[in-house]
Amino acid sequence: MQELLWRYPERFLNEPLKQFAWETSSNVGRADLVFEDRHGRLLIIEVKRGKLPRGAIDQLLDYFGMMKQRFPDKPVELMVVANAIPSERRLTCESRDIECREISQKTFRDVAVEVAYTFTSEVNLPRHTAETTVIPSARRDTGDQKTSQGASSWSFSGTADSTADARDFLSRCDGVGKNFFTALFETQKAASDHTKITWKHESGFSLHFHFHSVGFAPVVWGFPATNRDGKSSRQRLDFPFDFSLKAGVPEIFVNDLGASLSSLVPLVGGGKRPSIPITALISGDSTRIIETIFSFAAKASKK
Repeated sequence: MQELLWRYPERFLNEPLKQFAWETSSNVGRADLVFEDRHGRLLIIEVKRGKLPRGAIDQLLDYFGMMKQRFPDKPVELMVVANAIPSERRLTCESRDIECREISQKTFRDVAVEVAYTFTSEVNLPRHTAETTVIPSARRDTGDQKTSQGASSWSFSGTADSTADARDFLSRCDGVGKNFFTALFETQKAASDHTKITWKHESGFSLHFHFHSVGFAPVVWGFPATNRDGKSSRQRLDFPFDFSLKAGVPEIFVNDLGASLSSLVPLVGGGKRPSIPITALISGDSTRIIETIFSFAAKASKK
């Protein structure tokens, strides 16, 4: 629920919101989601599965104080999202200027189907085999992917040699994105003995590094400026470290890669899956990011 709301807020809240912070932490806890609206106001959202618990209201009030300390000049608004909100807690929220949004599990599932999102908790993660690299992913297309391990498992079949996929991807990028991803794809071709790109990943691609201990594992996801339905999306690189770790990538490798990237450009999102927005990059940033990614790919392939 939290990740779907983070990635597709307009589908649930009917307004465009800019991602500001994921699970920002302080000595009072972690605020689930923080967005910025078109007027520059910060919106803190606490997401609860099932019925809204009493403690969520106090949590939000603490997070309000946290954000006002950090950003004293910015207006801060509060919202709770839950599958069910009892009337007495709704009244309490309204008395404290906390907006309530009751969103059913069915609505989350409908959006998940629309954007080809698979709930991680409902996926049986298969073992790796020598013939197929199986990627445990929270998001996927539901098109032509086939496996022999049951409906809850899947593998990617497309590779970087699929030039039609690459052309389609680049056609959905803006100018900065075309330059960046073209350079990334060309660099990957030169490193194709220890990296590969797979497609059919939502509306983007997945870049895999080869590790001697685990085989190929996902380390980078890329997304263009528009999805396959022509709708705007956040053009970015995601680093799905949570899935890299599940695939067996050493934690020290993940930490070193994250630290190296964050020394080049600011990363957005949480530590489990940080992102780099592409549109704001300058050419020097782009070159350093690509060099860093593939230097770590080379490091991964060494025994």
